[in-house]
Amino acid sequence: MLWAYYQPSAFKLLTAPECSAIYQFGRFVVRHHHCAICGCATYSENPAWTDGQADFAKITIGVNARLIEDFDVESVPTNSVNGRDDW
Repeated sequence: MLWAYYQPSAFKLLTAPECSAIYQFGRFVVRHHHCAICGCATYSENPAWTDGQADFAKITIGVNARLIEDFDVESVPTNSVNGRDDW
């Protein structure tokens, strides 16, 4: 996936909220939204991390950029992360 991050004021969900399901794990800090029909990851609500603590007063929205209409993935510089070895 390719994530684009926005302030909540710059994000508008265009589908019906009931078409979005939420998945949370671990400490239930990040709300991962996905399509309730096909299961595709759509966006997440993430707190800022200040001094290693979740700051819920500063939320960012991570959007699956590949779902943005007319998005040209080839025009964006990216960093590839190997989840097994690059931590």
